[in-house]
Amino acid sequence: IVKSDEGTTLEKLDFKLPLCCSSYLVGIPCNGDAYAKLLSSGDLAEKHSITCSTSDTDLPAILAKICFFAHFSVVEQVESSASLYSKSIQSQHICLLVKQCADQSLSIDGKCSDRSLLLNVIDDIKDLLASPK
Repeated sequence: IVKSDEGTTLEKLDFKLPLCCSSYLVGIPCNGDAYAKLLSSGDLAEKHSITCSTSDTDLPAILAKICFFAHFSVVEQVESSASLYSKSIQSQHICLLVKQCADQSLSIDGKCSDRSLLLNVIDDIKDLLASPK
């Protein structure tokens, strides 16, 4: 609302605020025992896997990028693979296994209770790794 001497007028400004799905995740720490219990519980029925390429070949740098921008925490890292965990603001658990392949591509296997959330978060990570941030 704009007020002037002649009165008030209503001005409207249309805009879009693009938010990726990972914006709604909280990367809280999870220990190995709790992570294993969560994976074996059967609550995470939805699975999705992708293989993507990334310009970065350093796995710790890749994991740092995923943790910082997509809000995950590293549960465990062994050689060229790592287990990652996050929780949505609606308390949905997301577990990822990130593996660096011999050809320097990246394999991401995810488990979650919500298929749509899992697909969108993995797409966010794929886009994140493709961009030079």
